[in-house]
Amino acid sequence: MDPAALRRLLRSHHPFVRRAPAENSATPPDALAALCAAEDAPWNRNLLLLPVARRPRADLLASGERPYAAVLAAEDG
Repeated sequence: MDPAALRRLLRSHHPFVRRAPAENSATPPDALAALCAAEDAPWNRNLLLLPVARRPRADLLASGERPYAAVLAAEDG
């Protein structure tokens, strides 16, 4: 998929739309980093960060506050 299209999807107001590029291996790391930095409701933030944390480059997540779902995924992978 086109990286520009994946970036546009990550900017959607709908969580289910943002989750698709979060799970897509073609999504550029800088776009995933922006997703990790974005403000969101805690339950939704965890849902979006879980697929990012499962990636080989889980270091995209900040070393400060890390949602429990991201931590569990990092330990699992």
